[in-house]
Amino acid sequence: MYNSTICYENGEEIEKKLEKAFYWQKVAESNKVDSEDEVELCNECKQPYIDYKWCQQCNTKRFQQDTTKLASKNEFIDKFIQEAQQNARNSYEILEWIPYDRLSNIEYYDKGGFSEIHKAIWLDGPIYSWNFNKQQWNRQTGYEVILKIIGNSSSLDSKFLNEWKYHYNYDYNEVFVIDLGLCKPINDSQNSDIYGVVPYMAPEILRSNPYTSASDIYSFSMIMWEFTSGSPPYKYKAHDYHLILSICEGERPEIIENTPKCYIDLMKKCWDLDPSNRPTITMLENIISEWIRCINEYYKINRSEIYMFEVSNINSQLKDNMLEFVKANEVQKQVKNSTTIIQSHSQAHSQAHYTSRKLSKILSDSEGLDCMI
Repeated sequence: MYNSTICYENGEEIEKKLEKAFYWQKVAESNKVDSEDEVELCNECKQPYIDYKWCQQCNTKRFQQDTTKLASKNEFIDKFIQEAQQNARNSYEILEWIPYDRLSNIEYYDKGGFSEIHKAIWLDGPIYSWNFNKQQWNRQTGYEVILKIIGNSSSLDSKFLNEWKYHYNYDYNEVFVIDLGLCKPINDSQNSDIYGVVPYMAPEILRSNPYTSASDIYSFSMIMWEFTSGSPPYKYKAHDYHLILSICEGERPEIIENTPKCYIDLMKKCWDLDPSNRPTITMLENIISEWIRCINEYYKINRSEIYMFEVSNINSQLKDNMLEFVKANEVQKQVKNSTTIIQSHSQAHSQAHYTSRKLSKILSDSEGLDCMI
């Protein structure tokens, strides 16, 4: 634990993040960080903490006794929060209902297809431990939060919370989830209607075929391309029936110069017209994690930028892939492509839409789409 604190301070192989910094700061302030063998006990029940200053047994009782933490007046949300609190294994996993009057400096930030995003300061801040002297929660006060105002939120039900619960149950140390917005109104229970952002939608979905996990892999390929270009796909085209037809015929974004060949090959597999030819998410995780491991190791042993030392314990294919990324990185450092910079900041097409919208009308105008392809 102490070593992690030092590594974080030095920025070595640990992602820098404000929440983590606060967490490890509190760990470092604990008198037990210097002793790896000694187990710290809860002051109340005398059982070992399962995480930093965290006794699940005692804290679960405290949450059960404090019903003010369940004040949303929505039975589904309150139940969801209650389950999270009673099963929390550390302070990261606590969910709380934040009364509106405990927010300050509320500012508009952005707007999506079915919601608005604001930012604010949570005056009380999140819980990080129990204060035995004051018999109250220790909190990180003045905490910045993001607020989402969802249209038709009065219709929110347990079905809408299922995806939240799915992501919430992951190990907080292993998974980071990005909120890409709502794909459809939360009160729309009609499965026949198709919503989405055309450039990220798989051809089979645009043909009104059933959704599969392979459809997500196609969407991931567009994110891969966006990493190389710095712009969303098809930024300079109208997102209309003609683009849908072109995508279903096999059109894909133009490959960006200096993209590593191994990256291109994987991206092309992900956007293959035939869903059965696309890799699974497990395959992607294995390939990309190996790339990252080898590249990190390469730069770790070649910090002087002389690049004389080779990474051991990798096969020839993985070595070639690693060197492709290293070469691309060096070229990117040296070459300043002014044309690319100007293009990335130029205005998108007036009919390019990057928030989810209802596409049923566009697709209904193309009933012969399969026949035309």
